[in-house]
Amino acid sequence: MPNILIVEDHDDLREVVAHNVTRWGHRAIEAANANDALIELDDYAIDLILFTPLNGDVTILIDSDQIA
Repeated sequence: MPNILIVEDHDDLREVVAHNVTRWGHRAIEAANANDALIELDDYAIDLILFTPLNGDVTILIDSDQIA
């Protein structure tokens, strides 16, 4: 089961995304900010990160194998 890290500071939005990710058969790991996300990256083997950049325009998907 892929681990998907959802980084979003708006609780309601993060919970909706996490709910859908779980419904699609993935493990949703939630972080409210970048600092929490770094902790989760240490605790889990993350396959994908979903987050909204500061400008809020686009949700970005990043393959965590490219993060080092």
